[in-house]
Amino acid sequence: EGNLETMFAFSFTSDPNFQNGRPITTYDGAVQLHVASQWKNGKVGEMVLLKRFRRSALLRSKVVRNRLKNECMSLKLAQNITHSKFIQRLRAVLSSPKEIVMVLESAAGGNLKTLLHIRGRRGTFPESHVRFYCAEVIAALVHLHKRGILHRDVKLENVLLNAQGHVLMSGLELSLPRYSGIANEVVGTPQCLSPEIILGTGYGRPADYWAVGVMMYEMLRGESPFEGETPAELFSSITNKRIRLGSQFSKSAQACCEGLLAHVPKDRL
Repeated sequence: EGNLETMFAFSFTSDPNFQNGRPITTYDGAVQLHVASQWKNGKVGEMVLLKRFRRSALLRSKVVRNRLKNECMSLKLAQNITHSKFIQRLRAVLSSPKEIVMVLESAAGGNLKTLLHIRGRRGTFPESHVRFYCAEVIAALVHLHKRGILHRDVKLENVLLNAQGHVLMSGLELSLPRYSGIANEVVGTPQCLSPEIILGTGYGRPADYWAVGVMMYEMLRGESPFEGETPAELFSSITNKRIRLGSQFSKSAQACCEGLLAHVPKDRL
């Protein structure tokens, strides 16, 4: 802990979650998130995101251990040889007697889910914005897939933005590094699961692109393409409902969104 204090100046006011003049520190089980400034030669350097895992929680929970392991491995593989500017960069992994800390690239622009909420209960983005965000998300996924990594949790909350408004793909805790062949484990956010994951027929890279289609629909329509009051109803909607974006959108937007949400993986964009 002492080492961390000498390396970083905790500065919550730069947190994307800063609201109503009150700094907000978010928690995810055993994980604590801080935005901090890095000290360099006695001067404040760049902003970074500190993702802090308590060792006691790591010892208690295999789930937390696996999430830390998957995220670190996937980020290191993604940064090996060449790095995509559309994936959140892992700066370092620090260790102290009480915790393990991931030092991540800061995302001053927040995430797409928060930006949509700012626009209202059914907020939307213009088509040009959606095209821009989806293109950069797909570029990030192509980079991961070429390195044998399935993301498995593509959603608006995991699409961060840097200070210039470009995408920083995050949320690799559920990723599958060193992937080859077909995966079978049911992992991800229920609303974004592809039909093949739900049906248990095995899945691969097309499952990530299905989730991009769900995201695209949400950004254009301000609502999820699939609904259900229970998990069974939601999964039935995902596996049976044919999505039509709507004639109020351009033909290219309709074709892209409906192509990403094709039920048969080999037919998916």
